[in-house]
Amino acid sequence: MTLPWLWYALPLTLLLLASELPEGRRFYPAAKLLASLAFVAVAVYGAAASGNAAAFRQLLPALLLCLLGDLALAFYKTRDQTAWLMSGMILFFLAQLAFIRMLLFRQPLAAMDLLLPGALAALVFRLSRLPGMRVGRFRPYALIYACALALFCAKSLRLAFSVPALSHQLLGWGSALFLVSDLLLFFRYFHVRGCRCLNLLCLSAYYTGMFLISSSLMY
Repeated sequence: MTLPWLWYALPLTLLLLASELPEGRRFYPAAKLLASLAFVAVAVYGAAASGNAAAFRQLLPALLLCLLGDLALAFYKTRDQTAWLMSGMILFFLAQLAFIRMLLFRQPLAAMDLLLPGALAALVFRLSRLPGMRVGRFRPYALIYACALALFCAKSLRLAFSVPALSHQLLGWGSALFLVSDLLLFFRYFHVRGCRCLNLLCLSAYYTGMFLISSSLMY
């Protein structure tokens, strides 16, 4: 895993710089596209190394939807048009469904998988009503997305604990970081002050999580 991480870290570093430096704003969409292409490249490398073409075909749609969602949110950051935010939410919702579909090939759905989606939806609803939060018409979409994200995380973690292969553990940790990133992003986008200090944490957690998910194909 060391070799992919070395060349994955370079576009991620460029993205973090473009995100934080004032002069990097105009390069942000390109930097984010490059960083997202990197996790697709990790998946290609992992599948080639392990010969696991079937798992790659199952995972690829989710990765490509995440890449498109990343690009939509990058344009939202630079252009501040809510249509880009809505597009990003829809694309990431579809990505969660694609992740769940991939996991259903490995383990059927169980009742306990639904506990975390219910809990996260309740948490997001409560957070959306905190002082300073301006969720407005996005609240129902945020709740639906939270359920899909939490189901992906719950299924990944259950698979990691019930069938403790390294590939499953990487999926579990990756999905958990994905969830943490999106919770931070919820404050980043919808708090009245913007919580800009969370930006580095969001990007770092998300892209580390995507690296772990993609690198699961190596095993």
